[in-house]
Formats: sequence, C-alpha cells, structure tokens
Amino acid sequence: MTEKQIRENIYQTVDIILEERLKSLSFNYILEGTIISKNK
Repeated sequence: MTEKQIRENIYQTVDIILEERLKSLSFNYILEGTIISKNK
C-alpha cells in the first residue's frame, strides 16, 4: 500500500467512526427529548 492509500483508509475509518458517533448522539438526544416531554 502506498502512503496515499493508507491515508485514504484512515480518513474513511475516521469518517465512519464520526458518522456512528453522530448517529448515536442524535439518537440519545431524541430519546432524552421524548422522555423529558413525557415527564412534563
């Protein structure tokens, strides 16, 4: 693998990790939101 390929692989991996983080964050946010509105 060339340095360029390695770098591209790292970027892809980081992208996936960030995407998953965002998904779970927004999911938790929605869950908390629904729980809070139910408690009101």
